[in-house]
Amino acid sequence: MNSIRKVFYLLALILLGVLPVAAMPVADSTDETSILKNIEPSDTKKHYVRLKNGDILTGYILDIVTDEKEGAGIKMKTAIGIATIYASQIADIRLQEEANRHTHRLYIMPTAEPIGNNHFISNFEGVFLYAGVGWKFLSVTAGRTFVPTVPGSEQFSLVTAKATVYQGDNDYMSGGVSIALGGSLAFLNAKNAMQHVFGAATFTMTKTKLTGLVFYKAGAQDFYTATAGTLGTANVKYPNGAFGLGLGIDTKLSEWNDLRFIAEGWNNDIAVPFNSAALIGIRISNTSISADFGIAVFTAPAIVPCVSFAWTPF
Repeated sequence: MNSIRKVFYLLALILLGVLPVAAMPVADSTDETSILKNIEPSDTKKHYVRLKNGDILTGYILDIVTDEKEGAGIKMKTAIGIATIYASQIADIRLQEEANRHTHRLYIMPTAEPIGNNHFISNFEGVFLYAGVGWKFLSVTAGRTFVPTVPGSEQFSLVTAKATVYQGDNDYMSGGVSIALGGSLAFLNAKNAMQHVFGAATFTMTKTKLTGLVFYKAGAQDFYTATAGTLGTANVKYPNGAFGLGLGIDTKLSEWNDLRFIAEGWNNDIAVPFNSAALIGIRISNTSISADFGIAVFTAPAIVPCVSFAWTPF
């Protein structure tokens, strides 16, 4: 009976924690004149346009037009011809290269790219609430678990700060490269904390972003006790000074603008190859909301389903 009750509480938390985020209205601009004010026609820079009915178009904006009845609009060259789209029909419009607003992370692994002038809230696994904010090249994120039956003093918390110190073009192929340095402070519970410093590099190609990560455990403790209330206790051996590695990929599937493949793998101590895990999944997203679904495989062995939702308002 206790097990059934725990499952019920977990499902209730998922419904209460995830659905509000997924159901939040997209913060689209309702000012029909302002949504086009920074748009400049170009036959070399591709734009991304999301309509209020959900359709997505990509192409080159040839001209800004005005109609006495419909108001301001754009004339856009798409793969199927030239279309006239009015501001009253547009939910979001931006350069194609800026359409993916979730590039600052893979699933849980950070990339070298900044959050930028954005902010987001998210929910991982239904029990980990997470949020982040950016100021140009500085990104700060924080999160905390809310697991039923587990006291607040035994919940997991995480704070991460990252500075993207370099962004430039790739000298050897189309795309670019970003480099970031950062640190994190994690609390397994109120009594046990650990610190990491890390460096990341993200290489951007036509449809793919490849990220490499190196991190170092800077805390002083080698042994930790992780408790989870009535769910049990586990001893964690994680030596101070351990080096870890991570590798991740984020790639767009075919010509679909809203579907991406994500994968990441990491080892938290290169001296212990057994301490490794890998994740594969898909991301369904637009410029505001993303949903990740995947599976993580641990060498314990264990297989864990992964799901997260994020909302990046305008």
